[in-house]
Amino acid sequence: MSPDLDGLSPTECAAGCGVDGCLISGKAYCAHPCKAGLMFDDRTDPAAQKRYSDARRALGLPVQKESV
Repeated sequence: MSPDLDGLSPTECAAGCGVDGCLISGKAYCAHPCKAGLMFDDRTDPAAQKRYSDARRALGLPVQKESV
């Protein structure tokens, strides 16, 4: 698991997430794969998509094949 995602579980956000933002979205909204997910506009952001995929992998969830 990426050090940034320490503490991530199906019910808890990563330790580095908080009132200042989400490590997965990189913004002020929660993109936890089991809670909310990425907002539509961020699904085309390669960096956000990678963080989201990394989080899904860390949780043992299926990951959509990333486009190249």
